[in-house]
Amino acid sequence: MRKKRMGMLLCMILMAAALSACAGKTDDKKQGTKTAGTKKDESKEERTAKGESEKGMTAPDFEVTLLSGKTVKLSDYRGKRVLLNFWATWCGPCVQEMPAFQRLSEDYPDDVVILAVNCGESKEEVESFVQKNGYTFPIALDENLEASNLYPATSIPLTLIVDEEGDIVYSSYGASDADTMYAHYKEELRL
Repeated sequence: MRKKRMGMLLCMILMAAALSACAGKTDDKKQGTKTAGTKKDESKEERTAKGESEKGMTAPDFEVTLLSGKTVKLSDYRGKRVLLNFWATWCGPCVQEMPAFQRLSEDYPDDVVILAVNCGESKEEVESFVQKNGYTFPIALDENLEASNLYPATSIPLTLIVDEEGDIVYSSYGASDADTMYAHYKEELRL
């Protein structure tokens, strides 16, 4: 039992280190007429160094595979509001807020797309967690942290709201209980 706990602790430390290492990386690829991850007057690096949020930046595009096996890009959802969440099954606050996403996806299926991107875990781990909890909203796998690398995710959960044009209009680290987060995200999404 102690060995298992030490292994889990080591895994969490390695995941945190990987996410921290990813925070400084940027993507300079062009997307349409905007540069990914930039605000008109400052670069992503300058904003991150000042501790500013991602708000006002174009959301960097990425491609992920959903648990269903379907491959999607964030840009596939242009024209819709997207609640984008980076999370892991070992992250207490992540797990605590997941029922809020389920409820939002059920209550507002035509108003918002929920896309929860799992950071670094295997398909088997994520599937087991999702089946155990009965979640039906889109959950993506980012086993190699390729999507996570595009966002300054210094900690998880990281939740962003991407508007219909692909711009980040809200970002937040951390979470509370599901009822509180449901009300908060509902307000932020203006639902």
